[in-house]
Amino acid sequence: MGPEGGAGVLTGRQREEGLLREAVREVAGGRGGSVLIEGEPGIGKTALASVAAEEAERLGCRVLRSSASADPDERHLPLHPVLFRLTGGGPVLDACRAESAAVLGRVGRADRPEALAAVDPLVWGMPRLTASAPVLFVLDDLQWADPATLLLWRRLARLTATDRLLLLATLRPAPRRPDLARLRRALAEHGGVVLRPGPLSDEEVTRVAGVATGGPGSAGLRRAGGNPRLLHELLAGTAPGTAVAERIAALSAGAVEFLRVAALLDGDFAVDETALALGRTPLALTEAVIETVTVGLVEEAGERLRFRHPLVRDALRAEADAGARRRQVTRALAGSGEFPERVAELVVGDETEDWLPGWSADVGEALVHRAPLLAARLIARVLESLPPGQEGGRALLERQLATATRALPETPYGRHGDIRTPGADRFGVAGTAGEAGETPCSNAGPSSGTGRAGAGTPGWDPSRALAAVEGRLAAARRAHGTAAADDLLGPALLRRAELLEPADRLEEARESVDEARPVFARLRRETGALELTAARLDWAGGRWDAALAALAATDGSGAGRLHGLAALLLAHRGDVAAAEERLERLERPGAADSPFPLLARAALAEQADDRQRAPAALSPALGTTLDPVDRHLLLPELTRLALRIGDRRSARRAERAATEDATGAGPHRPAVTAAAQHCSGLLAGDPAPLLAAARYYRRSGRPHPLGRALEDAAVLLGERGDLEQARRRLGHAVDVYTAIGTVAARWDLTRATDRLAALGVRRLPGAAERGVAAGWQSLTPTELVVAERVARGMSNPEVAAELFLSPRTVQTHVSHILAKLGLRSRNAIGKEAVRQLPAGGREE
Repeated sequence: MGPEGGAGVLTGRQREEGLLREAVREVAGGRGGSVLIEGEPGIGKTALASVAAEEAERLGCRVLRSSASADPDERHLPLHPVLFRLTGGGPVLDACRAESAAVLGRVGRADRPEALAAVDPLVWGMPRLTASAPVLFVLDDLQWADPATLLLWRRLARLTATDRLLLLATLRPAPRRPDLARLRRALAEHGGVVLRPGPLSDEEVTRVAGVATGGPGSAGLRRAGGNPRLLHELLAGTAPGTAVAERIAALSAGAVEFLRVAALLDGDFAVDETALALGRTPLALTEAVIETVTVGLVEEAGERLRFRHPLVRDALRAEADAGARRRQVTRALAGSGEFPERVAELVVGDETEDWLPGWSADVGEALVHRAPLLAARLIARVLESLPPGQEGGRALLERQLATATRALPETPYGRHGDIRTPGADRFGVAGTAGEAGETPCSNAGPSSGTGRAGAGTPGWDPSRALAAVEGRLAAARRAHGTAAADDLLGPALLRRAELLEPADRLEEARESVDEARPVFARLRRETGALELTAARLDWAGGRWDAALAALAATDGSGAGRLHGLAALLLAHRGDVAAAEERLERLERPGAADSPFPLLARAALAEQADDRQRAPAALSPALGTTLDPVDRHLLLPELTRLALRIGDRRSARRAERAATEDATGAGPHRPAVTAAAQHCSGLLAGDPAPLLAAARYYRRSGRPHPLGRALEDAAVLLGERGDLEQARRRLGHAVDVYTAIGTVAARWDLTRATDRLAALGVRRLPGAAERGVAAGWQSLTPTELVVAERVARGMSNPEVAAELFLSPRTVQTHVSHILAKLGLRSRNAIGKEAVRQLPAGGREE
């Protein structure tokens, strides 16, 4: 097994491994499906696929496995992965493969449309194969697959609804192909799940290093950027040439040229810099930038870019012609008159160029004031090698050096003795300046206060942003008692909360907000952004009364953007007049760059039974104004409301937008993928994707979308005539809304019961209403949910985390269950639950 499957590579993949094992167990139990694992080379896709294959074999499934070839001579051959590379087929599939090969033989040419008919025997034969045993079909490197193989995969996806077939494919983000995009949409339409393993955290890297080497990891291991394969090559003591070459080989020539120039620039870099170095316009590099960001080699850092894996940058710098390329880039930037700091970085520590003394004298004065340490190092280097006969130039440079060194004691950048200290990076520029933010190449700006900075950016890694904020917090706490401490601490705490919320770390985010409040009070700063963040956290966590209280605290602040969320909360309470009054107070009533006013208007229209106006209120979600991090809140509602009036075109557009957002979403935005599943389930009339979305919403501790997914699933089950399951899901949805608050979620409770009542589905009365005091029938819906989890062996803290309850509340429920059932132990609850609950019964 290669590096992806080496020892320790599954560290940090518990979530993905759990989802794959669950999918395999479901196909073994008779329910098909499809999973797509997408990620950069070496991230662990093949290792995860192997986990699924091993689990499938253990459960008695037949495992088919193949991979598409990157060889250009093989990639054009129709069905090459199935006809030439497949293992585990058996006689039935072998006969189908032979028939497909015969079709191709009669056609004669691979590029003729008739060649696609070779897919038919394989599709027709699959039901015969799944009739004898459940089948897991694994296809690696889907990005290299020929059109006929992609057509086969799309057609097999249709069979997963009826056959015991689980499709599992791995692919890289690039190359980008229209037929792959169509396949993604087709898989989503059939309830497919997309997994995008992210980079390992520093803690996980250290754990892998300990397993592999017998000791803790070092800071040098961070150069792997959390990529398991690069990490294993580092641990093995070998240069990561093979892994880097594999990444580079898949790129276009323009992208490779862009990377080779960018690798010469320390830290973050601007597209303008690379464009000047290459003698092109920034617009001409657009495709190269998009390609390298898409494959995960480069990521956005504010308005700049940076290498995601420092090892890749280091490998490019080590290429044989890197020295000549660097000199060419340095001359090009110097000749442009732009980016003097960058030119200084490139020349410090290397041989002196003929043009350097004159250039240093020209830019020295400006550089001294903008980056004194960098200027001092550059000028000292030039003076050391300045040839005789240039005394006038020497005197000017010495004056500039004196000015720069006088500035150093008053800055955080170092002492005079540091000027000639060898730097930390390859070209002799010490890390001190860059780390302190001396040059414009650093990007450690303050929080925007919006909570959304970078969140919708492809390749954006919130873990890195959070690490930078934690560093600012540590610096602020070290400065405790000084005048500057609060100036650092307040914005850093707010930014930390903004970053933790989309990561579903709501409690930690609330702690940051609580700590920031007295800091903002001491600074006498306007608290609109802080209270908006607090309200968003309470809204997301189902604490809607607290959210309204936080918003009320800002009434006099002039923060009009808060009124949208207040209007939404009031609309859910059924307080139409107050919600409309809040909407009228918005600074820009027609603005479509926030989801809350749109959701509020849709809710008010639905309460007024204005079926046309309700989806129309959400139609801005189909535009590009909203970030996907916000847009995913609207698209399931738009899909539902459009279908309600028979507008399948708008519903299809909403579902497609959600799927595209999910395709482009990184591993740090799973809620976007859950929203896509929600939309797909509504459009297809299939409750399975809705229940898959509900599982995520429950785990993430966001009760309202959980209730909506369960409610919509109950409606679909009712439409199918499965009234028992519809009643069960409705009960769970009502429990969720009740936990939010019978007043706060009054409209949700009314809507859910009315929608299901129209289908003849009514929620079972509670135990008290039925007059049942003991026995299984006496358990409340929440107690039933707790009992089912106890039966699965979950501890109270685990149940609490999944149901967003406190462990104390869970213990109270367990005590009530024991008393009502007349039992004495948790094991006894498990046995009784197995007897009472339907096989495999779960609420999602």
